[in-house]
Amino acid sequence: MSALGLLVVAVLGSAPDALDVSSWPAEKQAQYRVFAVRCSKCHSLARPLSARMTPEGWRAYVKKMTRRSGSGINEEAAEAILGFLTTNLVKGAAAPPAGTPPQETAPAPKAPTQAPETLLPLVLRALTYDRTLPDRGTGPFVVAVAFDGAQRTRAGEFMAAVDPTTLPALRNRTVRLLELELTDPAEFRRLVAEKNVQAVLVLPGLAPSTLSWVCAATQELKRYGLALTPEQAPNAVVAIEANGAKPRLVVNASRASAVGAEFDRTLLQVSRVVVDEESGGDRLRAGQANARRDAGTTPLP
Repeated sequence: MSALGLLVVAVLGSAPDALDVSSWPAEKQAQYRVFAVRCSKCHSLARPLSARMTPEGWRAYVKKMTRRSGSGINEEAAEAILGFLTTNLVKGAAAPPAGTPPQETAPAPKAPTQAPETLLPLVLRALTYDRTLPDRGTGPFVVAVAFDGAQRTRAGEFMAAVDPTTLPALRNRTVRLLELELTDPAEFRRLVAEKNVQAVLVLPGLAPSTLSWVCAATQELKRYGLALTPEQAPNAVVAIEANGAKPRLVVNASRASAVGAEFDRTLLQVSRVVVDEESGGDRLRAGQANARRDAGTTPLP
């Protein structure tokens, strides 16, 4: 089986590509039909159905889609689509209004039950679907396993548990793990440059304050940020979550765009794609989509 086939088998999730709205109020059924017809022209419905944004975020997203050639989304269709999205797929929303059926999407993501070290190969394999990977140097692909002082024992156990034979080659580059204790941002930047680190993996349980500056510095240095839990997904380019009994990749499109990554649509179709509204990534992703559309890549759903 091909590498793509193995990845699909490993992470293909059950995010719905359609909803049964037969019991919904007529107005909501009509809004959903417009959403299903128009939005499926450019991508699978599973992508927006598994996403959550604020009403303002959805409005900006739909406005961008109206400018996409061939979408067929006029002002009337846009309002219908927004009526569906802002009722059912809003970040942090309370229960739907009376008469609106419950959402048919999954609850808050959960961490996989598999041991973290067994999930690392899956996260690394996702990087092979970044079109820019060949431009990121040659030689060993160094992944820094980042931890703070309270995690020294955990980091040692993680490194000892990783089976090097399971780590995939990334475009013929051998993966090498490097322990990197986090002290301060300046020292972190120095070590990343000195050791030619290409990706930074944050261990589960890293203090939120430390996680914030580490991921910000990683993004500034145009390195991949990696995580092994859904809680850390907002701070990483690629993370992982549970999807039933199987693990599923989470791709943060905003973080990916900010570090210059352009993931092939075949990866995005088997991942949950999230957008960080505060990163300003929409403009970058739109530019990438225009430049890469003919080449068959889709930086944004």
